Amino acid sequence: MRAKLRLAVAALPLALLLVLTGAPASNAQAAGSLVVTAWDCDPGGSLMWCAITLEGGTTPYTYAWYKDGVYKPQFTGHVLRLGCTPGRLVRIDVVVTDATGQQVSAWAVCTCMRDWQ
Repeated sequence: MRAKLRLAVAALPLALLLVLTGAPASNAQAAGSLVVTAWDCDPGGSLMWCAITLEGGTTPYTYAWYKDGVYKPQFTGHVLRLGCTPGRLVRIDVVVTDATGQQVSAWAVCTCMRDWQ
């Protein structure tokens, strides 16, 4: 099974690049493999949020979020919400580790948008 992707965007196409790693390369997936089933980023207004949804692996999962390469230890769940400067490119990375040490990661580069009036 291939990982499904959905990139949530505002009225304009915001994502410049989206990459997932850690998912099996073939359609023959081992039982229990940790895979990304959805990766959403919405860089609207002055608040950016990203969320990752997973299946497989062994719970609990741990999440490591990064903004422009800087680790954000205050975000420990499947959702990241943080400030964003309109007009600026921002790279968001997440590395998810399951209880057995399996890892999967995803990242996106987005442009923050101004709030819609």
